[in-house]
Amino acid sequence: SIQGIMEVNISEEEHQNNLKQRFEQYILHVLKLKSTRQVGDLEKLSDRLVANGVLERGVYQIDNIDDYRNTLEKIRESEEYITYKSERKEKSQNSGLACDQGMSNYSKFLEYLAAKEETVPRIKGAENVLLYGVPGVGKSHEIQTKYCDDPERMERVVFHPDYTYSDFVGQILPKVENDKLKYEFTAGPFTTLLAKAWNNPGKEYYLVIEEINRGNAPAIFGEIFQLLDRKTEDSHRYDPSEYGESEYPITNSDIATAVFGDPEEKIRIPSNMWILATMNTADQNVFTLDTAFQRRWKLHHMKNDVMSAGHSKTKIEGSEIEWGTFASVINEMVTDYSLEMMSSEDKRLGAYFVKKNELSEEEFPEKVLKYLWDDAFKMKKDAVFDDKFKSLETVIEAYELSEPDKLKAVLRLEVYQKMLSKLKNNTKDEES
Repeated sequence: SIQGIMEVNISEEEHQNNLKQRFEQYILHVLKLKSTRQVGDLEKLSDRLVANGVLERGVYQIDNIDDYRNTLEKIRESEEYITYKSERKEKSQNSGLACDQGMSNYSKFLEYLAAKEETVPRIKGAENVLLYGVPGVGKSHEIQTKYCDDPERMERVVFHPDYTYSDFVGQILPKVENDKLKYEFTAGPFTTLLAKAWNNPGKEYYLVIEEINRGNAPAIFGEIFQLLDRKTEDSHRYDPSEYGESEYPITNSDIATAVFGDPEEKIRIPSNMWILATMNTADQNVFTLDTAFQRRWKLHHMKNDVMSAGHSKTKIEGSEIEWGTFASVINEMVTDYSLEMMSSEDKRLGAYFVKKNELSEEEFPEKVLKYLWDDAFKMKKDAVFDDKFKSLETVIEAYELSEPDKLKAVLRLEVYQKMLSKLKNNTKDEES
């Protein structure tokens, strides 16, 4: 904050650089302009006016909006400013516009900081929440309906084996500006959302990490891992207004400059910034989350209630069997055979493993039957499929060509009959 800057014993040069950096971040992240040329042009004019005695101090040493308005009046009335404008116009008709934009936007910047100083209470209580369950159980849907569906207050990323710390937090990248090559820190989704949450204390923000265990999460988080420890009322050491912010800060000059405009500022996740992650427990051959990492999350197991899905009563095209009945019977079998097949009960079908339009005779075999053949019942295919089938290709071909009931043509008879019986019982229960 401005008050914080003034209370710290720093030099005028450091104070000037601090405001200049924060002004640049304001232009990029608040005004959402692509170029910060106006920052440098305003500084050149300011230095010239100080050198010629028009101003007593540079523009970026002024942090009070009233003082700046008085300074702005002096600038515009000075002969030096008029001369400067004339010299710029001689070079190009539009030259000098960036400086004028800088003068105007610096005023808006100081007003913006002053408004922040009126202290909107920061929302507290944000957490790190890890939602886990079988594929298609509705983890992403839970995030959208229970937490947030406003894209302006969210950053969504998907972890994968090639995803890195630089992708997540940010990296130094080359940038050409005014025909000159320079290197700047480009914020990743974590830093981008951190800045939004910090600058807007009255709103909640959500960093959503899909498939967190498909990437090397500890390596991707790096030192950010330390920030996952949050202040809570359980410790009895913190003021209630701090509940939800990081317990232990870290030092990172790139993030600090991008968020605060001050490379020395300590980094914490604010109490209004949630981190939500999803994980498919059926995934194998992916990265595991160690205990130290998991204990920093509030774990939430997603119940797999297939009969509650909106399309559970929809018939699979080409069959009398409804999706909810099919999935329920298959899931019971996965659980029963899990030890024998040396597999996990989380090979079960999630309630939303397929959408309603994917119950078509073209898509259902390619998505569901293929999953059962290649994955869920890989070690015991004849538990589900008629033992006359020796390849997935023959299963799909038989499904596509068979009439009147396609599922009856490819499943073991007792499996199909179990589905039919369950369907009739469900219908009786609904009628009664």
